[in-house]
Amino acid sequence: MSEHGRAGSIPRLPSRLGLAALIAANLLIAVQALHWGWGYYQVLLIYWGEALVIGAYNVLRLLVVGLFGEQPFGAWLSRWVSVSFGSRLLGTLLGAGFFILKFGGFALATGFWLVMLPAHFDSARGRPAELVMEGLRETGPGVGIAIGLLVASHGVSFVWNFLWKREFAKQSVVGLIFWPYVRMALVLAVVIGGLFYVKLNPGLESAPVMVALFFLVKTIADAVTHLWEHRSFASREAAPRAAQAQIV
Repeated sequence: MSEHGRAGSIPRLPSRLGLAALIAANLLIAVQALHWGWGYYQVLLIYWGEALVIGAYNVLRLLVVGLFGEQPFGAWLSRWVSVSFGSRLLGTLLGAGFFILKFGGFALATGFWLVMLPAHFDSARGRPAELVMEGLRETGPGVGIAIGLLVASHGVSFVWNFLWKREFAKQSVVGLIFWPYVRMALVLAVVIGGLFYVKLNPGLESAPVMVALFFLVKTIADAVTHLWEHRSFASREAAPRAAQAQIV
């Protein structure tokens, strides 16, 4: 195999490993949901927890990129700003603080929305705040395992792709502040589409077929955004190598 072939194949294994971990976590949680008889609402609570997991890992990414990245402020800004330790530290703290406040507000607003969501399914059963506690109790036997699987799957991608394959070297603090919203956009579209469907078909929110279908579509959305993220990184890596090869 040529040097070019070996270099081109380096990013693929970690990306596939992270993808496999992500798919496995979704499938195992789907099995748990069917085993415990969770409905669509209980599944949404689990994946609200996943948004918090993604946010927590992104804070770690921000810290690593800000302190150890090659261009923590981006290629354009790095031309005008001295990348000293002081500027790295200040930029990292400001970026991470801004993200925590912004993403924390997003998570809080989503949490309030989830509290109100049961009223759209069955307003006769009680107040939304009471129903969300009922949903948490129903997911209680498996919620810890489900969140643990999500932490592990995103952790595989963080260690293998971000740290081991040094994706952090080519990323910027500004890009990471907004990336989780891009990552969650397609999944959010799946969730909203599912909500409209169960609203138009009352009773399906607890049907096993509906829950299984949600997991299937959500897993596909996860896979698409995962591959998009790591292929865009691979293209950024390939551009400097191609330019260097032309010079040589």
